[in-house]
Amino acid sequence: MAETPAADDPTSVIDTSGEQVYDGVSAFILEAGEDLTVPVSSEDPGSDDLRFRWDWDGSALNGETPDEQTSLNDPGVDPDPALSPSIHPRNVSLEATHAYSDACAYDLDVTVTDDDLGSGSDSAVVLITGNATESKGHGWWLNQYRPKGKTFDDATLQCYLDIVNYLSLVFSEGKDADSRADATLVLQNPAKSPADVIFDQHALGAWLNFANGSVKLDTPVDSVGGPAPDSTFGAVMFAAETIRMNPASTSAQIKAQKDIVERIATQSAP
Repeated sequence: MAETPAADDPTSVIDTSGEQVYDGVSAFILEAGEDLTVPVSSEDPGSDDLRFRWDWDGSALNGETPDEQTSLNDPGVDPDPALSPSIHPRNVSLEATHAYSDACAYDLDVTVTDDDLGSGSDSAVVLITGNATESKGHGWWLNQYRPKGKTFDDATLQCYLDIVNYLSLVFSEGKDADSRADATLVLQNPAKSPADVIFDQHALGAWLNFANGSVKLDTPVDSVGGPAPDSTFGAVMFAAETIRMNPASTSAQIKAQKDIVERIATQSAP
């Protein structure tokens, strides 16, 4: 959300029309290596130069190089003097493009600063998935999250969990999946475990496929075992996890949803 600036400070508003919305949360969702273009608008009541800064991974990580652009109050005067040669409020829109190289969950911060050092900021979540084309079963994912898993490094495995925890209704609201150790516990339960435990096992495997890039929220899936897709991955997961998290749901109802999640968990995007 945009911060409330002082009366004479510029605003910063990210254009979120490119975001995807799921369960009341929103994010820009792309695959690693794809370009993300983020337009930003700023209203400035003063007569100031405006410096836009896109911090692509938020100030806490500092792994992605920020982009900066400056909009001059008077293109013929650089920089704007203390007493501006012209007086007019400004409404400026600029955009920057960035390619995220690594899959993870990022906090994008955009700050607009005027030449009097007043500023406004806005933020958005960016989810960058992997580039996989084939979904895997929960047993395969268990082998990745065990200490001897070698397909992914520790950072990528944690990033995948960060993506899962941002979107899922179950993780970590109903079941801890914040760490590699947590994920291993969820994925390794025996088949005779209670219905909710087995549901979580298959749901985590399905979400990890999403984080790895082999399935999207809007990927058509067959949830009933029919001849053609009847829903989407995101819609099925939302419906199933809603029932899983409802305290009034019976074991039979959760098991029925487990069967659906298990059916779609290894389906891949075309």
